Amino acid sequence: VCRRWPSVEALPHAVELIRTFTEDISKRALTNLLERGEPSLFFQVLQAVDESKNLAHHEKLRQYRLAMYLIPSKMTLKQGKLEAMKELYRRYRNSVDDRTIQAASETPELPVLKWLHSCQPKMFKIFSWCEEKIFECASMEGRAEVVRWLVKLFPDAVRSLEFAAAGGHTDLTKWLMKHTKWATDSLEKWLHENRSEGCTTNAMNSAANRGHLDVVKWLHANRTEGCTSQAMEASFFCTGKGILSKETVDEAASHGCLEVVKFLHEHRVFEKGCTKSAMTKAAHHNHLDVIKWLRTNRRKTNTVQAMDAAATRGHLQVVKWLHENGQGGCTASALSLAADGGYLKIVKFLAANYSLDWSEKAIAYAQSHGHTETANWLHFHLGMKLLPFLRNPTVFYTGDGNKHPEVVQWYKDHYGNPRKRRFSD
Repeated sequence: VCRRWPSVEALPHAVELIRTFTEDISKRALTNLLERGEPSLFFQVLQAVDESKNLAHHEKLRQYRLAMYLIPSKMTLKQGKLEAMKELYRRYRNSVDDRTIQAASETPELPVLKWLHSCQPKMFKIFSWCEEKIFECASMEGRAEVVRWLVKLFPDAVRSLEFAAAGGHTDLTKWLMKHTKWATDSLEKWLHENRSEGCTTNAMNSAANRGHLDVVKWLHANRTEGCTSQAMEASFFCTGKGILSKETVDEAASHGCLEVVKFLHEHRVFEKGCTKSAMTKAAHHNHLDVIKWLRTNRRKTNTVQAMDAAATRGHLQVVKWLHENGQGGCTASALSLAADGGYLKIVKFLAANYSLDWSEKAIAYAQSHGHTETANWLHFHLGMKLLPFLRNPTVFYTGDGNKHPEVVQWYKDHYGNPRKRRFSD
């Protein structure tokens, strides 16, 4: 700055501020920049680190190495990802190690991977799990150019169709079948008898989980492994529009799951159909169309646990449908579970239609989570009070800690202030 604007150098206080700022920012300048999401300034800051007199040589090398680990996930090719990695490698060759390759494997891009392999070809062989991770991510994301490069680079490796099938990439699945070693009958037999890789039932299971009907059909027509009951059961997590609930985001489903279930059912490609928990899982995720289909086509389903699951998540329409069309109603826990979530309409519906020994835990659950309207209804309509072993400050302090002042006031109105008295239970 001073060299560019000599007038600044004439101001001692400005020079001191610049020196102090440069000294502080240089300690983690590159990593802080990447973590803040400002890759456009990377090369300028890299030059500043190079020229810094405040950093020892080993401190600069440490920055180069840590920045190399972050670049694969924090920069794109258009932002100069590959150029940035090359600059760091030019300054410190040991910055490319197994952690660098692992970071690159999570967002596999062919130019980056080719460059890393040219720098450290032995690393890919020594740490074989890195290559396997790259193949898994690339197959799942449908990065065919990366998959083909890996297959060419490691032609003797035994591959799995599971990941390409799970991602719904039919063309890539077909290519793997044609260009990998397990295509021969002898190797296929050996894989079945000795290895868990190859095209196991997981391939069709994964495709069913994600609603990829075209992949399921193709695997059914071209493979003999079929799928397990897991395929039907997991596909019930999907919604008709292919949107997953946050609890099942790791199942990564696409749309058309019910059609997959119907296909598996009609063609009997599963081993034993679905388990009794399938209905429960469908109810838990509010998939009424799947519940109706199960009730019609697979009679051995557990509607009692399904109603409990629907009550837990506040799915009133599912609860009503199971009440009218299921068998056995619900358990005594259903009301407590609904109260825990503050689902007052379900609490009222269950209380009106079932005469069970409702647990008074329901009112404690409702109060501790700030559902005072539900708690008041339980108190005035079902006569619930806190059980003796629950009449400790837990509800009061939980409500206070969760910033529910209405919980605190409600508890004080009914049971006093626990800060001013002692319980003698």
